[in-house]
Amino acid sequence: MKTLARSRSMALFSDAYQAGYRAAVDTSTPVLEPETATAPETDVFAAAAALGAWFEANEASKVCDRDKRRARKLIDTLAAGVYGGWVLRWKPSVRMTPDLEAIAETYRRLGLGEVPMRQCADSLGVEKA
Repeated sequence: MKTLARSRSMALFSDAYQAGYRAAVDTSTPVLEPETATAPETDVFAAAAALGAWFEANEASKVCDRDKRRARKLIDTLAAGVYGGWVLRWKPSVRMTPDLEAIAETYRRLGLGEVPMRQCADSLGVEKA
C-alpha cells in the first residue's frame, strides 16, 4: 500500500510539474516568508507541484491511518498465533525513551529546579488556497 501511495503521489507531482501547475499559483496572494530562515531560489511551479503532491498524499495517508487504527483496536486484543494466512507475533520493542518521571524526581532530589524543556519543531501545514 505504501508503494502504491508513493507512486501515486510521485505521478501527481510529475504530472503537475510537467503541466506547469500554473493554476495553483495565485500571484495576488502574498507569500509569507519565514522570519528566521531564507529559502533558496525555488521554481514556483515546482514548489506548487510539490505542495499539491504532498497534500494529496497526506489526504490518502489520513484514510490509511484511520483504517490502521480501527484494525489495531482488534489486533491489540489478540494473542500471538496464526489467523487465516497471517502470523501475529508480539516482540519486545528495541526503542528507548527517557523516563520523564524519574528525571523529574532526580532533579527534585538534587535541587536542580525544573527539568529543562525546549520547544518542539514547527508542524507542516498545507491547505488549498
